[in-house]
Amino acid sequence: MSTPSLLFILSTGRSGTTSIANMLSAVPGAVIVHERKPKLLPEAVAALRGSMPEAQLVELLRTTRDPASLGATTIAGESNQRLSFVLPALSKAFPEARYILLQRDGREVVDSLHHRWWYHPREAHLRHPTLREWAETRVQGTDLAMPAAEWAAMSPFARCAWYWSVVPTLVRRDASRLGLPLLEIRLEDLSASRAALESFLLLPSGSIAAPPRSNATRSVRPSWRAWSPSMRREFERHAGAEMDRCYAGWRGEFRWSFADECKGAGRRMIGLARLAKVHAIATLGLHGAAPAQGRSPDGDAT
Repeated sequence: MSTPSLLFILSTGRSGTTSIANMLSAVPGAVIVHERKPKLLPEAVAALRGSMPEAQLVELLRTTRDPASLGATTIAGESNQRLSFVLPALSKAFPEARYILLQRDGREVVDSLHHRWWYHPREAHLRHPTLREWAETRVQGTDLAMPAAEWAAMSPFARCAWYWSVVPTLVRRDASRLGLPLLEIRLEDLSASRAALESFLLLPSGSIAAPPRSNATRSVRPSWRAWSPSMRREFERHAGAEMDRCYAGWRGEFRWSFADECKGAGRRMIGLARLAKVHAIATLGLHGAAPAQGRSPDGDAT
């Protein structure tokens, strides 16, 4: 049996990691799992805070991410946003691994995170009980050397924008420092990136088929085009540099006319009414009836 290439797909979440995992799993002999267990919720945070020794984390990763257990012959691996925070330990557990950093337009990701209550003070209560551990183990700015006063002053929306920006920055820094093979791909270019993926993963040309649509969500959110001027300013402040790097020209779409502002205000009113319904359902404890909760705990569907 041939030795498969070992691959880890890193992201912020809400960025298409399920789609790319499904696309690569369609390659004969490939197995890419989305969020193996444990999902590294408390473990990643403990590692960032220094309360989990690196040797212990390396052993945990080695025993729970063993590629041999997947039975793959061409590509074996995992897509999991939490792996973005444990890259040094992951590289020690699997020195031969390759990495993909999957990006998606920050406006879409941040809007999605914000409307799923990320960083809301009552997130654990507002979301489905199966998502409570995710809510209780959010990575905080203070985990990555941000002054506590600065983090405390940030709104939940600003924290979502910070999160979208800080994850790829951290991944690039660690990959560069450790000399790891890293391929960056935008979700919007996933189909057009198949040749680059085949080359990176040492696959024959034509091995990767066009990606299937995966994990579509029945969302009630009105999209980033409903953002208020203050939200747009917060997004530019915390995510502008990363957007400039990956999505050149985006700033022009943030220069709204008076008519655009009026349309945005209308979208916000509709969105607020819908979200108020979600909030009321959550408050009554009827989480299972709440829309936009997704199908898998806090991965790309939530």
